[in-house]
Amino acid sequence: MILYTLIALSLLTGTAFTIFLDLIDKWYDAWILLVSYLGFFVVYVIIFLIFIAIYVSFINMKKEPKPTKFCGNLIKRVCELLIQIFKIKIHVRGMELLPEDKKFLFVSNHISMFDPIVCIWLFRHKNISFILKDSIMKIPAVNRALHKDLHLALDRSNNRQGLEVILKSIKLIKEDKKCVFVYPEGTRSKDGELKELHSGTFKVAEKAKCPIVVLTIINTNKISKRSLFKSTNVYVDVAKVINYEEYKDLQTNEIGDKVYEVMKDSLNELSELKY
Repeated sequence: MILYTLIALSLLTGTAFTIFLDLIDKWYDAWILLVSYLGFFVVYVIIFLIFIAIYVSFINMKKEPKPTKFCGNLIKRVCELLIQIFKIKIHVRGMELLPEDKKFLFVSNHISMFDPIVCIWLFRHKNISFILKDSIMKIPAVNRALHKDLHLALDRSNNRQGLEVILKSIKLIKEDKKCVFVYPEGTRSKDGELKELHSGTFKVAEKAKCPIVVLTIINTNKISKRSLFKSTNVYVDVAKVINYEEYKDLQTNEIGDKVYEVMKDSLNELSELKY
């Protein structure tokens, strides 16, 4: 929607500007019209980015954030814009499995920096907090917006800070404020193969007594390898919802094994798709 709005504004303004030039000196060529469109599109994108930069500059990183609907929607719209710019076509199955009456823990495989962008937009109607690597929270402007929307930075080298993130995640789910999204592999898989899952991830679900929604995603690792003029089909599978009653008597490593098998089966199915 944002991309289309910016394009529409640039077309209208560019046309008006070109007509204005034509009225002044009757100098009207197709290339002038094209340059006008492109020029005003760039201008509107810059204005949009400046607006975001000004907004996030007022967010205090040292204070406990109070999330707002505006900030959450802003992040979703930026993800939408990136999806349209990179021509990502999202195909999803299993959306009907998502619990409607309670918050839950999302877990997914992780193969690309585009994974959270796709998922934030795809599950935009769910109120999601991501557990992210602390390095992402060092990116200017991005860190402030994510902090405001209650996304959590995890420093894997700091056990105490990791415990704080787990406790905050449990609280968000138990108080019915947010669904929490985490990548249990801990980092991106460079070869696309599913890595061993960290069992500590499932302490969040265990303590919050919430469902675990198991996702898989493929093809996001191909997006940056293609030109902007070629689209990429991305497939997301809501593979299974594991309710608390199904895992309450299991240890976290056993829960991890169960989730791993679900992910592995789902990825095998997705790999057989024609894309």
